[in-house]
Amino acid sequence: MDNIENVYQAIQCLSGQNPTDANTAAQWLAQFQKSVYAWSIVDIILAQKKNYNASYFAAQTMRQKVLYDFKELPKDSYIALRDSLINHLKSVDENAENSAIIITQLALALADLFLQVPEWNCFISEILTRFNQGPDVNLNIMLNLLKVFPEELQNRHLRLGENRRTAVEKELAAESDAVFNCLKQIMETYSSNMVMLKKVIQCLGAWLTNKQCPTDSLAESPLMHLVLHLLVVSQCPLDLFEAVSECLVNSCLLIDDTRKHTKLATIIQQGLFASV
Repeated sequence: MDNIENVYQAIQCLSGQNPTDANTAAQWLAQFQKSVYAWSIVDIILAQKKNYNASYFAAQTMRQKVLYDFKELPKDSYIALRDSLINHLKSVDENAENSAIIITQLALALADLFLQVPEWNCFISEILTRFNQGPDVNLNIMLNLLKVFPEELQNRHLRLGENRRTAVEKELAAESDAVFNCLKQIMETYSSNMVMLKKVIQCLGAWLTNKQCPTDSLAESPLMHLVLHLLVVSQCPLDLFEAVSECLVNSCLLIDDTRKHTKLATIIQQGLFASV
């Protein structure tokens, strides 16, 4: 089961013409994903980048292993795995077809890894520093990570104690000003790029699922005004409008008690009235 060529061959059979072979390959790969060998083999497959199907299977397997089989990892391997996942993310060809799916799986794996290591903190500031400046600038990776991080914190499949969840919620809240400022700058810089705007707004929408998110900070940032402005843009694409709507729904859920979140509640109310 630890032969990498067998894995490649099984992946190839999945998309072959013979349904019997495809079914056998699927069963074999399912067993492979449960094995301890999968950690190292899919890491190699991700590095080799032979084809999309293999890379997708490897990224998906890596995420599943981190999510469900984290206890198989010795503690002294955590840092090496973290660095490997970051390198795989940085090396994905974003122009390749369906690359976004691979990026998402790797981002999920990285977020799940961090969340399950109680000793790790300050990861959000590291993401902002690493991918928003310097030689590794990659807004797509950064926005993916900032989006999946708060989403995975709500994932009950992750074996996290409430103390760890609360600690991470507080860390996310503490980094909110920096995140809001970063998202604002991207929206201003890419104001005519609807794809980038959608990613920013989806990221903000996910960030607002954190119940400890400081709403006054968001109210005092130009970011929410930029989001609300899209409601009155005549050429706003439907998928972007839907992302804005979902983001505003999350905002409203966060400020359910408007007496505690008066500033943000007022801004949202004014923005919605102005869009009618």
